[in-house]
Amino acid sequence: MVTIVRQPRWSIWTYTEIYRFPVTDRVDALWPAVESFYRERGASGFVPDTDHLTCSRGHLIGSLFSPNECHHRQSVVVRLTGPARDRHLECEYRCLSPYPELHFSTRNLFVEVQDLAAQVGDPGRRGAASEEHSRPALWPGVGIAFRLFYGLY
Repeated sequence: MVTIVRQPRWSIWTYTEIYRFPVTDRVDALWPAVESFYRERGASGFVPDTDHLTCSRGHLIGSLFSPNECHHRQSVVVRLTGPARDRHLECEYRCLSPYPELHFSTRNLFVEVQDLAAQVGDPGRRGAASEEHSRPALWPGVGIAFRLFYGLY
């Protein structure tokens, strides 16, 4: 189950989102699977280490025009946390969003981490995300409206 560690309700310029989920004890096969997952999604500049993996993806144009935060310019740090018996994979996204933005609905990065958890997570504890963390879309166009207003300003 993916847990939201940090997810802002609003942002301007940059913001950070952090998610965590349990993984198996087999960490030797973990980093190649994580790297291939992010490589399929357009990440580049991989810097592997023993307990974390760093990469970047997205473009400035995506930050300016795309409502999907997966297309925004971002740096991704995936790190292994916890003791040997209770390991978790923590995904930290530092995103560039030059416009003021309110985050109402379930974030695309959260859905992406759910996909990653389904691919590399602990099969014994794998499952859908907790319903308490999913947020209904109150007004889907609010981010675009703020961007237009900010651009006109």
